[in-house]
This record gives sequence, C-alpha cells and structure tokens, in this order.
Amino acid sequence: MNDLLVELLLRALDGEPLEAGDAARLQQALADPAIRAEAIAWVRWQATASDQMRQNPETLRRSRERLFAKVILREKRASLTPPPVRPVNRRRRPVILLRSAAVAALALVVLVVAAWFLAPAPYQSPLTEGSIRLLGSLPGDPRHIEREDRFVAIGGVEMELGGYCDIELAENTEVTVKGSPHKEKIELHQGQIRARVTPRKGQFEVLTPLGLLEVIGTEFETIVEYPVTTSAKSWDRDRAVQVTVAVSSGAVICRLSDPPLTLNKGDRRVFTGELPSAHGSVVAAAEATVTLKTENSQLTFHAAPADKLAVREASALRPGDQVSIEWYEHEGQRYIQNVRGEGTLRGIVTDKQPRGIEVAVEGQRPQLFTPHWIGGMPRDGGGLDRKMLQQIRAAPIGAQVELTWSMSEGKRVTGLRVLEPEKTREKPKTPFDPE
Repeated sequence: MNDLLVELLLRALDGEPLEAGDAARLQQALADPAIRAEAIAWVRWQATASDQMRQNPETLRRSRERLFAKVILREKRASLTPPPVRPVNRRRRPVILLRSAAVAALALVVLVVAAWFLAPAPYQSPLTEGSIRLLGSLPGDPRHIEREDRFVAIGGVEMELGGYCDIELAENTEVTVKGSPHKEKIELHQGQIRARVTPRKGQFEVLTPLGLLEVIGTEFETIVEYPVTTSAKSWDRDRAVQVTVAVSSGAVICRLSDPPLTLNKGDRRVFTGELPSAHGSVVAAAEATVTLKTENSQLTFHAAPADKLAVREASALRPGDQVSIEWYEHEGQRYIQNVRGEGTLRGIVTDKQPRGIEVAVEGQRPQLFTPHWIGGMPRDGGGLDRKMLQQIRAAPIGAQVELTWSMSEGKRVTGLRVLEPEKTREKPKTPFDPE
C-alpha cells in the first residue's frame, strides 16, 4: 500500500468522513484481493505494535511525543498554505455520505478479519505422552492432566508445558504439575527428568525436596534419590535425600544451598540434605487436617484441597496411628507432602468392595483398606495385588480379623488373617455346685 491508502484507511477506521474522491479511491483499492490482504497484514502489525507499547509505558510516551510533534508541524504547514476552498455541491452530498458509509462498512470487515487473525490462541494445557498413573485417584491413562495433579510415570513419559517446555520422565518418576500460563513449574518428588526449555517464551522452575531450580533457556537433567536405609522401620526416621543437577546448555540457578549456586553448560552438582518431617502418634485427623503428637510437642498439618494424594492420606488416618509426616511450610502453615507409616489392628469386617475391605475397630468408624498396586496400567497387566484380593474375598462379613497395613496413597492392606471366634468353655462341675 502507498502512503495515501494508509492515510485513508486510518481515517476510515477512526470514523472520519471522507470526501467522494477519497472514498472511491479507498473502496476501489480494498476491492483488490492483494491490497486487501496487505491491508489486513498492516492492521495486524499496527495491533501488535500497540500491544507492545501498552506493555512498555516508556515506548508509549515517546510515541505520543512524536505524534504530538507531527500534529504541530502539520498545523503550522496548514496555516502557512491554507487549502483552497472548494464549492460545496449540495446535490452530491447524499452520494458522498453513501460512499463514506460503504467505505466504513468495508473497513469494518477488514478490521473484523484482522481481529480474527490477531485473536490469541488458547494457552496450551499440560500434555503427556505415555502411560501415567494419577496418585490419590483411580487408575487411568489421561493425556490431558490438570495442574496440581500428582502422577507417576509408568515407563518412559514425555510431557509438554506451555509449548516451550519439553520434559522427559524416566520410569517410576513422580511429579506434580504446578505453575500457571507462561510461568510453568513442576515438583519433582523422586526419579529423573530431562528438560529442554525454549528461551524467552516463559518461565520454568523445578521444585525439589531441597529447594528450587530456576531455569534459564536450557537443557538439563535433575535426579531426586533417597539413599536406602537399613532401619527395620525406615518410616520413623528422617529421610536423607540427594538431588543431582547436570546442565547440557544454558544455565540453571540452584536455590538448594546457601548462597544459591548457578550452574552453566557442562556443570554437574550433587546436593544432599534431609526432608523436614515429624514422627509420632495421631491425636486427631480429618479430611483436611492432622494433629500429631511428637516426642516434644504437638503439631498440626494441613492437606491442600487440590492435592488429592494428601487429602486421601489425611482422611485415612485415625487416632493412635503411628506415622511420619513429611511437610513443607507455606504462609506460616505446615502442609502435608507425604505420610509414611505402618500398623496392625483387630476389628470386624463391615463391608467388602471390589477394590478393598472395610474394617471397624471398636469405638471408631470403619476404615477402607485396599491392596497395593502391582505392575503398570491395566491394559499392560497391572492391577491390585491379586493374592490379597483373594484373601479379602475369603473373609466373611462380620468376621473378626487381624490386619496389617502400610501407608501408600492411603492405607494399603499387607496382611489379613481371619481370627477364630473364642469358644466358651464349660466349667467342670464339683460336688459343691448346686444341682
């Protein structure tokens, strides 16, 4: 487009009345498909520039100053050379108005088409490729996951966040999807990830048990491991954790130590520490809160509503359970990260379900116990422990049982034994007993 057509288009879009010749010239130009396509591209460029200026107040200020200077120069030039006065032909005024209306309508069409092209695409939801299992929920294999979902990779899994973060998860890697559009974030609980981040597209962070990794457009690996302990009751001890960060390109700011450390291309660093945890006996438990009596104090922990796993584990606890709670602090409150523990109880079978058994201990409401999950997805042969399901089917409702459990996404039954009812023995008679 030449400068004249650009000026006419601007005036039409701003609602200025056009003279008959100008209106006809603009209408004829926009009738050409090539010029119309060029006009749409130009309107798109104008919108992009306006958006950038809105985001940068300094740029907007300078642009306004330049526009103001141009207006002053234009007015001075007009005062020195006044335009010739043209006689008004009153008979042509309706024609001018009709042509102006047609041009305005055509300009509106151009604007609508340009707005359609300029409409931003919806932000991409988190995507996964491969088999995963959501923790705290029924087994499934969704492609679309939601933020705050915690899942474990069954085999290798690829995940994409925001269109600029490509993440590979090794088998048995456990993560939670967090963050928000253009500020992507995942929490790596255990396992190994490899991430590739496109620069200048948005932020990306990885939260580990020891702290935060701030990623600058890069490719890197992170591994979270828990050294094996020899304790028979490892759940009642503080867990040592090891975080390894290796950078292939770019840079990663590791806020895992004091002071923070920046790793560049080729750097590899291992950080070690312990998870904050508390060990003791459950005093009170509900769906959202758990109170734990430790050796020296009494602490209250909360389950974040969006954390399905924490909610499920908190609601499974009962007073008297001996557990260890791993937690993190947010706005002065302790939030449940993991619950570990094991125990034995005796009770009455009140109900049986395809996925578990309900047992009631005297003075408490019934509890649901499910077998451990073994293997991968159901289509790959994975499922609840079949041997334990057989034992559950063999236990009649109303029978007294002895049950052992361990914490893993709620209470998992690890052993089940039906107790024989106690028989009342007849006291032997003596010569002194009355007849």
